[in-house]
Amino acid sequence: MKIYSVTSDKQVNQSIEMHEHFMKKYWPTADINVLGYKKPTYNSNFVKFDSMGVDMGIEKQMQQIYEYFLNLKEPQFIFCSDDMPVTRPIDLEVIDYTEELLKKNKMIGRVGLTSDNVRRPHMEVAKVSDKIILIENHHNAMYKLSGTWSAWNRDYFLLYLK
Repeated sequence: MKIYSVTSDKQVNQSIEMHEHFMKKYWPTADINVLGYKKPTYNSNFVKFDSMGVDMGIEKQMQQIYEYFLNLKEPQFIFCSDDMPVTRPIDLEVIDYTEELLKKNKMIGRVGLTSDNVRRPHMEVAKVSDKIILIENHHNAMYKLSGTWSAWNRDYFLLYLK
């Protein structure tokens, strides 16, 4: 599954360098694209860069992200922000399971890949293995969606990005 990380012109070089450093160490098979505006001066053979056009400011950034993902071919992807590096080895079994889960079940729009939602009201839906436990946030819980490391079905992502 491709990974997309959004950044700004001010942080683009640092974002690419950070992702390159940590991903090579903890997820060397990752396919990661940093989305920004101006072409970075930092060159990486590992992290790709894609421009969303001209930086029109924070007021327009969500619209630009929306338009980028609207034209994206991948029906599933991982989304993260530029200030949250991977800090430990990635279990590819979990990533593969997540991708298949999203492909097979269109009712699932987002799968959190961090533990941020386990601290919020939820119920356990299934224990797939010792490493994979599916939870569902209670419908009245605040902050059910997150920009932290999450796998998304594109249509669901677009629905909530609006």
